[in-house]
Amino acid sequence: MEQHHHFTTLLLHISALLLLTISPLFATAIGINYGQIANNLPSPQQAVPLVKSTGANKLKLYDANPTVLKAFAKTGIAFTLVIGNEYLTKLQDPSAAENWIQCNVKPYLPATKITSVAIGNEMLTSNDTSLSGCLLPAMENIHSALVKFNLDQKITVATTHSLSVMETSYPPSSGTFRTDLNGVMSPVLDFLWRKRVRRF
Repeated sequence: MEQHHHFTTLLLHISALLLLTISPLFATAIGINYGQIANNLPSPQQAVPLVKSTGANKLKLYDANPTVLKAFAKTGIAFTLVIGNEYLTKLQDPSAAENWIQCNVKPYLPATKITSVAIGNEMLTSNDTSLSGCLLPAMENIHSALVKFNLDQKITVATTHSLSVMETSYPPSSGTFRTDLNGVMSPVLDFLWRKRVRRF
């Protein structure tokens, strides 16, 4: 078990180092993706000091695991909660979005610092293209739910995608999305622009 913890710590340090190496001029925060699909993972309680040892202050959690969210209470580490692609169809219903926030966000505030909810995980480049039309309505409904619970000024709505959605990615100032995805990305970007203002 001790060897396993050393290996996990090493991986976390490498992840943090890579993030700093890639963007040394802009690294005001270090973020780590917190996945849980693996064998012999440390418990969330054991993960807290491991994450802290890297200097990371942001985590992206690929579900709203209650044990993880409770373990990181009062640590000040900011969470982005990812709503998996499998939930996007259900989130077309505003009441389902309200229920998701009620069950997966509200119980952990303010002890756990949840700062963002990301809708979908690289869904536009997955094999299931039928979900693309579900993305924007799901984002809108989650945002409306945050408004209803007076959380929209503290928690943003986002969506995560791989670089393969880009037609051109370098230099960033010349970045363009793939033509076949413009119909999805343009309204999503418009939504994010309109909801960009957030007070702390």
